[in-house]
Amino acid sequence: MAPASAADDVMIVYDASGSMWAQVDGENKIVIAREVMADLLDTWPQDTKLGLIAYGHRPGFRTGLFAKLQVFQHVGEVGGFGR
Repeated sequence: MAPASAADDVMIVYDASGSMWAQVDGENKIVIAREVMADLLDTWPQDTKLGLIAYGHRPGFRTGLFAKLQVFQHVGEVGGFGR
């Protein structure tokens, strides 16, 4: 996957549900997703506008899924995104 250009606004939707603890080739999917996220942050230009929404990390998320979405980072520059 090619990194986004600096002109792009990117909102990442992160699946943190229980199904992410299933394994692919002996590794938990959530671990794979974290590694991919770290690699993406390292490759995107600092001025990329980036945000993060997660779901499935709160109890009872299956009832009223959209009420259980959580915005962790509004779209802003990568440089301010957990670095």
